[in-house]
Amino acid sequence: MFTTSRRTVLCLAITLALLPSLAAQQPETSGTFVLHKFARAIGKETYSIEASGDQYKLTSHFLFTDRNSPVPLETTFTARTDGMVPVSYSAKGRSARMIEMQDSIESKDGVLNLSISGKSSTATPSGAWFITRRYQCRNR
Repeated sequence: MFTTSRRTVLCLAITLALLPSLAAQQPETSGTFVLHKFARAIGKETYSIEASGDQYKLTSHFLFTDRNSPVPLETTFTARTDGMVPVSYSAKGRSARMIEMQDSIESKDGVLNLSISGKSSTATPSGAWFITRRYQCRNR
């Protein structure tokens, strides 16, 4: 029979032996991208992913400078862990120097509640769906 101290040492040795393989299996949960334009760094995007209950939450902070003007954008995307089914999405800030974004989407009971540039609407998709927004230029 092992004594308590021998058991502790044995457990510690096994844990230390397995630690590298356990750490290698963990996915990245945060990171940073450097944004470039014409081979010059102009800003960065940072992200983090959290798992909570049956949902994943991706949060992103995007900031670059265009002609001495900051272009910030904060986004949040939430999805179910089972199948990555979207639950909600929001984007607040700017997608370009002069393009303001205040968009959000929430999926509840098969209905999408949309708020795009202050205009609310609903949609009922008949199958798989994905959301994106096109680049918009203002008419002058």
